[in-house]
Amino acid sequence: MIAAVIFDMDSTLIASVDLHAASWQRTFAQFDHRIDYAAIRAQIGKGGDQLMPVFLPDEEVERVGPKMERFRNSSPTGRRLTWFT
Repeated sequence: MIAAVIFDMDSTLIASVDLHAASWQRTFAQFDHRIDYAAIRAQIGKGGDQLMPVFLPDEEVERVGPKMERFRNSSPTGRRLTWFT
């Protein structure tokens, strides 16, 4: 039986902003987009649907956006990764 569950909302318990920004930077790089870490970090708090258009043209978001989201949320083995977000 589960005795308790703890949710960390918006980095209250774990400072996850840097990890979140790093995961986005790796994702952009995987799709040949070199984006400055500080620029990405300044956008953390937005969902992918709002973050990608800051850095990519609309056509590129439409073309690779869903692939980027899948890459960011899974591993090569197909198991979901926790990026601490």
